[in-house]
Amino acid sequence: MAAARNRKRKRRRRGRFSGLYKLLSVVLILIALTVGSMIFFRVEEVEVTGNERYTAQQVLEASGIQKGDSLFALNRSRVVLRIQQALPYVDEVSIRPSLPQSVVISVSESGAVASIESEGTWWLMSCRCKVLAPANGGPEGAVVSGITPLRPVAGSALRVGEEEETKLESLKQLFSALRDEELLDKVSAVDLSYDSRISFTYDERYTVKMPMTADFPKKMRALSQVVASERIGERGTIDFTIEEAPHFIPGG
Repeated sequence: MAAARNRKRKRRRRGRFSGLYKLLSVVLILIALTVGSMIFFRVEEVEVTGNERYTAQQVLEASGIQKGDSLFALNRSRVVLRIQQALPYVDEVSIRPSLPQSVVISVSESGAVASIESEGTWWLMSCRCKVLAPANGGPEGAVVSGITPLRPVAGSALRVGEEEETKLESLKQLFSALRDEELLDKVSAVDLSYDSRISFTYDERYTVKMPMTADFPKKMRALSQVVASERIGERGTIDFTIEEAPHFIPGG
């Protein structure tokens, strides 16, 4: 009986150690694969696509990626942030390893669609309200008023005080909806002075008013239909704040 119990104990110990050995083997294999990938998959070539304003070399230098960097140790979020901050007109960036030794950086560049004044200096902005550069030749695109920028910096998102964050978010949504309906290039001014509404000048003929937190894509589709119709006069106000449908008020 004692011998049988001893054999059972030995089997249980062997079973426990067998499980431990298997776990250690898996861990060692994973470590070997990680170390191997960091040693053997290293950057030898960087391809840049989508760039127009900036050269491939400028994008590469802004990325901070160096020859010999590990493909699998690249901090993609950090690389994207570096490029966007160093090259203000770059709007979107994607980083894609191309095994075994290449990296593809795809960029999407934006142009200035609006200008905003801060302490006597006009700043150019993208559709996403990213600050691009000082407007040395004067304002371009839609002149934005009614919000106060906080120390604009080229390459960074426009910042405002906490009390104006809703206005800034509405401005971003408005620009996005106008762009999607291909109406943005006809907007010459945007006024955010009122907390409850946002207004803008369209085609130098109409003042368009709508709630500050409107469904902007829906409103822009309606605006597109209104300005293309013959139901309104040559000049006036297109008001979305009175009722759901646009209300046209003739006037000079």
